[in-house]
Amino acid sequence: YDPCFCPVCKRAFVPGADPDALQEHLTGRHAWHLHYLTYGEEVLVDVDPHRHALLRADDGELFHLDLNRVRRTHADEDGTSISVIRMRPDNAVGAEAEFSYEVKPPGAVRRMKAPVWSSSLRRGMEDGNRIFVTVPEAGRHWHLVNVCIWRLPARS
Repeated sequence: YDPCFCPVCKRAFVPGADPDALQEHLTGRHAWHLHYLTYGEEVLVDVDPHRHALLRADDGELFHLDLNRVRRTHADEDGTSISVIRMRPDNAVGAEAEFSYEVKPPGAVRRMKAPVWSSSLRRGMEDGNRIFVTVPEAGRHWHLVNVCIWRLPARS
């Protein structure tokens, strides 16, 4: 195994590190907010771009919500872009697994769906994922969204 590196401070983790060490580091040292999820079920997450969210699935998989502020020509079109990145500090186990995610602001009818990007963290959080959804700031609770991650069936 190659070592993996913290996406924030670039601290090296031993090869084959389990997700628990990375979770403890990100939530303890960097104060990332941890949310537990079950695949196929929604979890309410604060998507303020000044905060970091870490999602932990029942099977131990770790997902990072990469949040970025989006400024448009008209202020009423501002929002937050959301990418979901599967973090694999073990660099190999389950690499073939695929995931998708849905985002829905509370009270909204429409859901936005995209594939989950995956990173082994060999070089920290490599160049950003180009796949994202944008949640508009319209509404009273624009920074809260329901996130649902799906583990896709294995391809035959």
